[in-house]
Order: sequence, then structure tokens, then C-alpha cells
Amino acid sequence: MAEKKDIPLSKEVPLIMGEKESRLDKVILYFLIPLTFLIPIFFIPTLNIEASKGVLLSTLVAISFFLWLVARMKEGNFTIPRSSLLLAGIAIPAVVLLSALFSQVKHVSLIGLGYETGTFAMIFIFFLLMFLASIFFQKQSRIFYFYSALLVSFVVVLLYQIAIIVFNIFNIVPANILPTLPGNLLGKWADLATFFGLVLMLALVGIELISVRKVFKIFLIIVLGLALLSLAVINFALLWIIIGFLSLVVSVYALSFGNGGSGENETRTRTFPLYAFGVLIISLVFVLGNGMINNLRAQVPVLNIPTEIIRPSWQNTFDVSTRALKEDPVFGVGANRFLNAWLMHKPDSVNPSLLWNIDFDASVGLVPTFAVTTGALGILAWIVFLGIFLYRGFTAVLSPSLGKISHYLLFSSFLGALYLWIVSIFYVPNVAIFSLAFFMTGIFIAVLAQTNIIKNYQFSFLNDPRVGFTSVLGLILLIIGTVAGGFILFEKFVSVASFQRGLAANARGDIEKTLTMVSRAASLSPHDLYYRNLSAINLARLNSILSQQGVSQDTIKTEFQSESGFAITNALRARDFDPTNYQNWITLGNAYRALVPFGVEGTYDEAKKAYAMARTLNPKSPTIVLIQADLELANSNMQGAKDYIAEALNLKNNYVDAIFRLSQIEANEGNLNEAISAAEVASLISPMDTGILFQLGFLRYKNRNYAGAVDAFENALRNTTVINSLLTNTKYFLGLSYEKVGRQGDAIAQFNDVTKLDPTSQEARTILQNLKAGRNPLSGVSGGVAPEDRDTPPISEGESDE
Repeated sequence: MAEKKDIPLSKEVPLIMGEKESRLDKVILYFLIPLTFLIPIFFIPTLNIEASKGVLLSTLVAISFFLWLVARMKEGNFTIPRSSLLLAGIAIPAVVLLSALFSQVKHVSLIGLGYETGTFAMIFIFFLLMFLASIFFQKQSRIFYFYSALLVSFVVVLLYQIAIIVFNIFNIVPANILPTLPGNLLGKWADLATFFGLVLMLALVGIELISVRKVFKIFLIIVLGLALLSLAVINFALLWIIIGFLSLVVSVYALSFGNGGSGENETRTRTFPLYAFGVLIISLVFVLGNGMINNLRAQVPVLNIPTEIIRPSWQNTFDVSTRALKEDPVFGVGANRFLNAWLMHKPDSVNPSLLWNIDFDASVGLVPTFAVTTGALGILAWIVFLGIFLYRGFTAVLSPSLGKISHYLLFSSFLGALYLWIVSIFYVPNVAIFSLAFFMTGIFIAVLAQTNIIKNYQFSFLNDPRVGFTSVLGLILLIIGTVAGGFILFEKFVSVASFQRGLAANARGDIEKTLTMVSRAASLSPHDLYYRNLSAINLARLNSILSQQGVSQDTIKTEFQSESGFAITNALRARDFDPTNYQNWITLGNAYRALVPFGVEGTYDEAKKAYAMARTLNPKSPTIVLIQADLELANSNMQGAKDYIAEALNLKNNYVDAIFRLSQIEANEGNLNEAISAAEVASLISPMDTGILFQLGFLRYKNRNYAGAVDAFENALRNTTVINSLLTNTKYFLGLSYEKVGRQGDAIAQFNDVTKLDPTSQEARTILQNLKAGRNPLSGVSGGVAPEDRDTPPISEGESDE
């Protein structure tokens, strides 16, 4: 059968097949094509990467859809692809909307912070992007523009990352600009690798399937090589498996369809797909030798890049999903609420692992997460959508009657979308990567329409007044909804920006600026995250109020009551915003607990109720149980605290913080041997925790075990992250321990350091003088009370810096 000839690119004038392109439609392209280039590289200094890309995506898609609606109302007709894939696609946001409406906390499921991938708002934005792409890329030249924009974006991203990783640009940029630069333009390193993998696949298909000019082919080969090198540096194991599999598909497809001419009188050639086969072999090497390669990378610090892949296993995902679906089988727990299901149904095997204290907001993959959040309807919607995508894709790319360019566009758009959907099943990509999956799928639908594999559906409402009235009314409502939704999202993003500025101020120690910015964020768009932080700020301000000098007690009392009232009020607002979030109840409990030592009536009971509710929502958390123990300590109930610590250790028998707290309680009660035993167990579990090692050394010193104290203190000092106050105390007691075991010179060296670390300490200077003079180091110190007889260290209370 003779091949169908491709339409020359220069003669493709209309954007929408069969109709003249309107001025508004042309304007829409000025938003969609730049969006392709900007998605990977865009960031806003005052926002995190996820929120920045959410702002970009929501703004440009909302404007494009608004202009499309206006254009349709103006022209009186629609032209959209007659695609079952589009129909299946719209079922996804529809199901997410139903799940959100049946959610216990609707505003969290509908819009959340404005950029979470699991909310209805973002899923609808993704669908609109796919819908618009299916309409406005029904032209070969526009698809090449899309690919070109991705390639240019790849070059920009790569240059940026080289500047950071190889040349360490952070060391040369001005200090005021440094905090605004992200270390990674895509967010997580795994997301960056995923983007590089997408570019690699598109370059590979271009090299193997079409004949291009030599210069452009060399450019594609260079892109392929740079992408491979970048993937090797990041070394995300999952991507090597996916790329290896798809490279095999490209090899088979290239051998089947060749890369010769495409005209009626030209014959196909079977050229061995050297580059695809090479990528397959490289992928195989990285999959089979991943451990060895990681060891080699670890030897080169600049290449030792973590991929930050921390997520539940498939088994844990299955366990949580089955238990959650038994309770909410139809609509799930609610969109954007996987965390709630995870905490309620977390498998017992998690607590002994390193993942015990991680609050997962997604499962092993992004698509499987919807099984929990949207229930059976969501599972069905995704199966139908991906099933139709696979069926339509494989039948289309195997069609023998298409021209070479059409084959290339079909195969490349399908393979690119397939790659991103596979990633979304086995990993949790961010907004940028997930949006590209929908974007590529929309382009694939557009190619189906452009090649006449599917037809365009045309509808005019100008001829029938009744149809026209209904259509115009529907368009007006959609326009109003788009404007309203866009405004709400804009408010969300402004509030997130204000919150981020507050966090930056907090990092600088500017608590007043932090309070102002977080308060502004809460007033713009209320959210429990903001209220929790406000309550924590209020509690932090309580300490500064109590430490004021030269202020009357009445003033301090008034300010303290006011600030503690704000802390409780903000905690109550957080709880009311989302009563299913255990963190909100902990925040409320903390606000009340802060007042317990002052004997404020009712605060102990309220804190106890709040912590109990937090434990109901997160029943397998030993952290909450330890917080309950701390509440009992604040209420001077030592036995109650011990009982809670026993419960915490029952949930996690290697819980270092609980063992450490038990050691402190035993020491305070005078049970020195029991306290030392508990501290020794904690140090074995967490041998790098300087706080625990200091506690162990201090207890051994009090117990006159000076050699053991030296060992503990020396181990503590080997950790270079020791905080300054703990460092001073560690050197203080290490110096005294050295003196006890006859190491006079070492003792003098330690106290030389102590006097430098704390020049105001008269006690340290006196001890140093005594040591140099050969006298008892404690002669004339501390009113005769030796350090081993004190309840606390002499300079400042040591604490765990865990």
C-alpha cells in the first residue's frame, strides 16, 4: 500500500482543521507555547518550586481557557476533537469533584493551598491543559514548536544545574540574591531526572525515526548525550528501567518502520537503531550495576546527589488502600487527603523502619494515590482513561498508511505521554511533570485529529435561538466560573508567597516580621498551616515576654495573658479549619500545655483532651504518646509520664527520644543506675546523637565513672554538628573527667576552649587557673558544690540536637 504523503509544513495555515483561525485563537498560542518553555525553568523567589509552577500553570491555562470561551461565544461555534480519550479524561476531574464534595473537609479537597496535585482545582487545570492542547496543536509546525521549546528549556535547565553543581555558583552570587535561587529548577532531583528522561526519549525518537539535516541531527545527538550524562549523575533507578523498556520499544519500532523516505515512490530502509540500542544497553548497565555505580558516585562529592525518593512501598500502599476502601469504597477518603488514610491505616511494620515518623501525602505513585482518595470511581476513571490511551496509541502508531512525519509525530507524542504516565504510576512527580503528562496527551490527541485518525466535532449554535440561548448561558457561566476560580487561586498563591516570606524571616530570627507575614497569609486565605504557625510563634514570644528586663510584673503578666490567648485562639482556628488533621490538635494541646506549669486552671485537662484527639487521628504515632508524657511531666506526674513512655516504646521499641526522656526522669528521681542504663541503650540506637552522648557522659560523671564519662564526651565531640551551648558543656565535663583520670594537659586544653566559647564564665577561668597551678580544679568554685552533685550542668542545659 502506498504511503500517505505529509502536508508540507509551510502550507499548513489553519490552526483548527477546516476553519479560519480567529485572532483570539492566535493569542491563545502565545500563552500555550511559552508555557512549554517555562514549566521546567520558572520559579518565583518568594515561593517554593511547587507553588511557583502552580502559579504559572494555573494563570496561563486559566487565561487561555477564558480567551477560548470568549472566542467561541463571539464566533458561535465549537470545533473540538471527537475523542473518546477526551471524554475519559474529563471523567477524572468529575470524579475528583465528587470525592471532594463528599470529603470530610471539602475546602482541603477542592483547592487546598492552591497547588497540590491531588486537589480538584489542579486536576481540572491539568484537564483544561490537555483539552486546549488537543485543539490548538492540530498542526505539525505547532508540535515542532512545542518540541523546540522543550529542548531550549532543557538547555537552560542543564546550564543552570551545571553552574550550581560544577561551578558552585552559590559561592559567587551576592548574599542578598542567594536565598532566592533554588538548588534545583524542577523541585526534587528525581523530578529533574524525569524531565531529562523526557527530553532524552524525544531526542531518541527524532534521531531514529526521521531524516533531518545533519546539523540538527548532531544537535539531537548532543542533547541525547547530555541527557544521558545528567541521568547518570542523578541516577534515579526507576527511570533507567522505564527508559530501558521504552528504548527497546523505539528499537523495535525503528526496525519495523525504518527511517527512509516517505513518498509513494520511495522505499523504506531498515537501518539498525544504533542510538536506541545504545540507550538500552546503558540503561541495562545502570539497572544491574546500580549499587556499584552509587558507590563510585559517592567517591566524587560533586556527583553525590541524593534523589530524595522517600515513599511508601507497594505493599504498604496496598495495605492502606484496601483498609481505606473498606471504610469509603465509592468516593474514597476525599481528594488530597491520602495522609489521613495513611495515618489511620499505617501498617505495623512501618514504625520499626526509618519511615516511622514521615507523614506521607501520597502513596508509592501519584496515580495509585487516587485509589485511596477517590475510591472505586477514581480507580475506574483512571483505568478507563489509561486503557483508552494505550489502545488508541498502539493502534495509531502501528498504522501503515501514514507518512513519515505523521508517524514520527504520533509515535513521539504517544511515547512521551506514555513515559510520563508510567512515571506517574510508579513515582510521585510534582506539578510540572504531571502537567506535562496531560500536555503530551493533549498533543497526541491533536495529532490523531491532524492525521484524520479521529475527526473534529463541529457545533454551531447560531441557527437555533433556543440552542443559542442555552449555549451562550453556559458559556457565560463558564466564563464567570473561570474568572472566579482564577481569582481564588490568585489569592491562594499570594497568601503562600506571604507565608514563605514569613518562613524566611523566621530563619533570620526576625520573629516580628514572621508574625506579620504569616498573619497576612492567614487573612488573605485562611488555612490551618498558617494558623498552626501563628500559634507556634505566639508560644515562642511567651519566652521573650518572661525574660524581659526592667519591666513591671503587671506588664509582663498582661502581655503573657494576651500572647497565650492568641496562641490558643490561633490553635482553635487551625482545629476548626480541619478537625481531621492531627497536627492541629497537637498545636492546640501545645498552646494549653504551655500554661500548665503556671497553674492556669483547666489548661491541663484541655491539653489532655487535645492530645487524646490527635492520638485518635494518628493512633500509631509514638511521638504523640511521648508528647502526652511531657504533659504529665509539666503537671509533675512522674508515674503518668513513665506509663506513657512505656506505651510509646510499645509502639516503637527503638524510640530514642522516649528512652532519653526516661533516662532524664530516672536521673531526676535519683535512680542513677537506671538512668545510665537507659542512656546507654539510647546511645547504642542513635550513636551520633550528641545530646544523648552528653547525657550519658554527664550521668557517668555524676556516678564517679570518669573513664566512662571520657568515652561518652569524646564520642559527642566527634560529631561536628554539636550546638554551641552543648559543645561548651561537653568540653567542661570532659576537662574535669580528664583531670580525674590523670590527663592534666588534656584537661587544660579543654578549659582553654571553654573560656573561648564562653568568655563570661568566671567559673571556667577559675578552674583553668587551678589546673595550671596544679591545685584541685574545683577549689573556690560553685560554693563548694561539685558538678557531680548538681542536678544540671553549670553553663547551660544540654539538650538533644536530634
